[in-house]
Amino acid sequence: MNTRGVTLLETLLYLALFGVVIGGLTLSAYSFFETSGRNQGRAILQKEQDFLVRKINWVLSRAESVSGPTTGTAGETLTAHLYGGGTAVIALMDGFVTLDGLPLNATGIVVSNLRFVHTLTTSTNIERVEAGFTMRMQTPNGMTILQSASTTHFLQPRQP
Repeated sequence: MNTRGVTLLETLLYLALFGVVIGGLTLSAYSFFETSGRNQGRAILQKEQDFLVRKINWVLSRAESVSGPTTGTAGETLTAHLYGGGTAVIALMDGFVTLDGLPLNATGIVVSNLRFVHTLTTSTNIERVEAGFTMRMQTPNGMTILQSASTTHFLQPRQP
């Protein structure tokens, strides 16, 4: 009977190949989870951005006029004078966009560079407000994701 066993060299070769395959699978899984976390973070940022833009447009849709930055200049605070009386103040405070002092964005998301530009064209009596901001968040693995947003809202023409 001619029985052939496995040599030490063959065993080491098989172990090395097994190590390469397992290492490749581990790297693939790590890459997959990292990409998944990044995509989830971007989705969260997109939802927050959409919410803040809708909230700013909602306040401006109820505004008869605005004050804050003088015409043609930029500022971080905007006061909307609402139809029927009252005001709504949108401002940036400690990384939060606030509406009348109440934070609008989630705690894990930091907002910076909130800018309002108010423009009144006297010849056409059209009032426009542009708003823009930058959002930042950390993913669970420590990666920073940045996203910028902007919106433009035209107020109803002023009555002469």
